[in-house]
Amino acid sequence: MIQIEQQPIDERIGQAMMEAMPTHWQGIALNVERNGEADAERYTIDLGPLQGEPGLAIVSDELQDAIRELYLLHRSHGTGMRVARYFVQPDGDEWKLVSEFEYDD
Repeated sequence: MIQIEQQPIDERIGQAMMEAMPTHWQGIALNVERNGEADAERYTIDLGPLQGEPGLAIVSDELQDAIRELYLLHRSHGTGMRVARYFVQPDGDEWKLVSEFEYDD
């Protein structure tokens, strides 16, 4: 089942996002969009603050590798995933990872 296979990838993405987030940010957002057909391995990656705080987050090799693994997993299951969005946001005293996906029509 794809959800079980995707869970460790999601965790790697969330961890990499947390490591990239400047300490003064209130959260971080990742938007990844596949460029081209479902078998393409080209992506546009946008990593930034949830609430417009100043600063810069760098997309690490670990994050790029996890994103590639995510798209390869979805390709192997034929889902047609086009866009992946992840958000790390405060949830009480903890951080919460939220994700949403868009698929080809």
